[in-house]
Amino acid sequence: MQVGGDEDFRGLLGRVAELPSRVGVPLVVKEVGHGLDASTVRHLAGRGFAALDVAGAGGTSWARVESWVRGDDTVADDLVEWGIPTREALQQARAIAPGETYIASGGIRSGLDVAKALALGASFCAIALPLLKPAMDSADAVETVLRRFIGELKIAMHVAGAESLAALKGVEVRERGDQP
Repeated sequence: MQVGGDEDFRGLLGRVAELPSRVGVPLVVKEVGHGLDASTVRHLAGRGFAALDVAGAGGTSWARVESWVRGDDTVADDLVEWGIPTREALQQARAIAPGETYIASGGIRSGLDVAKALALGASFCAIALPLLKPAMDSADAVETVLRRFIGELKIAMHVAGAESLAALKGVEVRERGDQP
């Protein structure tokens, strides 16, 4: 997708898997908006990464960003939005390698989204879009958004009966319309 980018990915996963033992500093594997798939998690689990960021579909699509950088729209909208949603990527990853540390990103838009991701097994969440416009305004505007996130997270914790962030783990997450 990137101008001048490598189009030959043969052996890439194996080379990535070797990095923790070669570089000696904590590394995070980060998908770029299409969701870390089960096969990749299976291959990378236990290799010494500090965390795996599932970066599911629903957040920033780097395929779309690269299309904008090139100044064209030759990539179909369906392709740039294709992928594994964050919730599904996180659930699959935890089922395959429950002992790994996971970062949930991709479509995290509120404190409630953070609570859901933590309940599903994420150790951390990453957000970008909700902070982009405020960051263009001021540090105070970013702080306002982050305070809102924290307030929403606290409300979600209260409703779930979770006295701590750790207590959110394992809380059942249902989407609207799910039957009891």
